[in-house]
Amino acid sequence: MRRLARFLALPSTEQRLVLAAAGLLAGVRVGLWVLPFRRVHGAVGALANDPRLRTGQPSVERIVWAVGAADCLVPRTNCLVRALAAHALLGRHGHVSRLKLGVAGGGGRDFEAHAWLEHDGRVVIGGPVDARYVSLSALGAPR
Repeated sequence: MRRLARFLALPSTEQRLVLAAAGLLAGVRVGLWVLPFRRVHGAVGALANDPRLRTGQPSVERIVWAVGAADCLVPRTNCLVRALAAHALLGRHGHVSRLKLGVAGGGGRDFEAHAWLEHDGRVVIGGPVDARYVSLSALGAPR
């Protein structure tokens, strides 16, 4: 009940931002569950780059905050879900970001994977990134 009261106390622009983030988190979560990554990444890129969806321009910090606030509303999200949802939301508001995927392991350690999102060369989702992760790729919008 306290979450609802806090949500209702937000300005309407931030309420819409949190709801958009929750919708994207849920959509990406379900998408990754039933579709190949390439299809989900393509759909996220299309959402991020569709000029018809551009609305206002909240700051990168407010968008990242909204994704974090909405994260508790969607079960079983992970770093990849959060990074993809934030990538779409940032793009919809005119901010360019890069999805990065990395792995760690070997030498007797278990394999681990991690996704994070960078904007202007700094990690905005999924950080701080542990130095043990080797970046496999940086993904912008699919071509």
